[in-house]
Amino acid sequence: PFSVPNISVFATSSKFPSTFDGDKGRSAATHLAALTTGVAAVQRLRRARRGGKSTLNAEPDRGFRILEWASSAMGGQKSLVKVARWGSREAWRTMVKELAPQSPSGDYLRPASQLKAETGSKLTLIDGGHAVYVGNTCPWCHRIQLALVLRRVPENLVARVQMLDEPERASRGGWAFDPARGVSDPVFDAADLREVY
Repeated sequence: PFSVPNISVFATSSKFPSTFDGDKGRSAATHLAALTTGVAAVQRLRRARRGGKSTLNAEPDRGFRILEWASSAMGGQKSLVKVARWGSREAWRTMVKELAPQSPSGDYLRPASQLKAETGSKLTLIDGGHAVYVGNTCPWCHRIQLALVLRRVPENLVARVQMLDEPERASRGGWAFDPARGVSDPVFDAADLREVY
């Protein structure tokens, strides 16, 4: 066998025929020459991108070698996988606990409402006194928007504040306002939903 970097070819008469079926009778040597020329062109491009340095004899980048370290220090890859799985699970649980309160068994616990009205009292809407914050990614918000449309609640009674789903901008969760894009908080002039609460 002979090899071109990253490609191994076995050239024996029994395993490597002199012509390829359906290939207009070109010989294996012709195909090998084309392959070698293509590989050489790719290597020239790589060298040009790296400032002319050849990477043929360079040591490959193996990253942090975590798997090698785990094999010797932790008794193998199995231990590393267990630790990584545990860490990922705990990070997820912590994040979910912060976003939504839950019971020890993992059920969502709805916080008690701070807005309470006496039972049986009739509430009236005041013009311009209400706003509902909605985001396109939330199914609950979608239901609220449907209810407002189906009940024909006019915009002057309940303003719809469309929020952006941008976790990078929001201090917690994912919903934020962006006055530059025409999405601002008309009630509190908040930067994100956390400031509203």
